[in-house]
Amino acid sequence: MPAFVRVVDTGAFSRAADQLAPPRSTVSKLVGDLESHLGVRLMHRTTRSIAPTAEGLAYHVHAVRLIDEVDAVDCVIRAGAIDDSAMIGRQLLALEYVTCAAPPEVSNCLPNLTACE
Repeated sequence: MPAFVRVVDTGAFSRAADQLAPPRSTVSKLVGDLESHLGVRLMHRTTRSIAPTAEGLAYHVHAVRLIDEVDAVDCVIRAGAIDDSAMIGRQLLALEYVTCAAPPEVSNCLPNLTACE
């Protein structure tokens, strides 16, 4: 599923392979195996281009959502559950700048935070 999503997002098996690390042939085989498992064609392939089919686009939407959910679960397991998910912080002092250290998993859970350079 992640290989298929990356192929659709990048528009190429080779770019997806570059981002995921396995060889292009492995990414292509993973997508082919997924199509065989589902019994539908997810990608239109020619020698010059690839494009998702209507079924591929629908699958992509759901697959992205599932991958995001799995990533969120991973964050909760690694970082620990937050009792009140609406409260991730509380003002203690009125400071203009604060320097904080946090494990890398926090940036995965809270993608809107930016790192200081």
